[in-house]
Amino acid sequence: WTNNLTLFSHAVQVAPTNPMSYEHLAFEMYKRGDLVSAMNLYKKAIALDPQDWHANFGLAVLYYRSEQWAPADFYCDRAIQITPDAYNVCYQFQTVARMKLGALHAAEIPIRYAIAHWPQVTGQHLLLGRVFVEEGDKPAAAEEFQNELRIDPKSTEAQNALAQLQP
Repeated sequence: WTNNLTLFSHAVQVAPTNPMSYEHLAFEMYKRGDLVSAMNLYKKAIALDPQDWHANFGLAVLYYRSEQWAPADFYCDRAIQITPDAYNVCYQFQTVARMKLGALHAAEIPIRYAIAHWPQVTGQHLLLGRVFVEEGDKPAAAEEFQNELRIDPKSTEAQNALAQLQP
């Protein structure tokens, strides 16, 4: 096999009902910068197996990276429902997508879950603090930025965000 593209293209040809073939080819297309093909291949994998976490997550990432917030939220939600404890980044992506959609209270839900399940992951309190800033709750935002600094004392983002809250 010359490369992964050749391998996974062949896999789709010989196993056209195997969602994993499409999923792997989709990721290869994504790495090559062909987002449209990658999206279509992930959709094919999901059509074959709606419970395919990797395909739902992959499609969520592609929508997120292309700033298509509603489908990013939708596919993050599907990936989360399939495997709630698989990976915390989907919760972060969903929080950002919901913020961009103006659904601020809904944006709190996934990041709070992520914080509860992965309490030492950096960036999560920072993101929740940003939700609170958008909601106009400066005291709650300040608390979250301080929580971020407890986890990562060198976080310039948290330091700057906290400084911006000062009158």
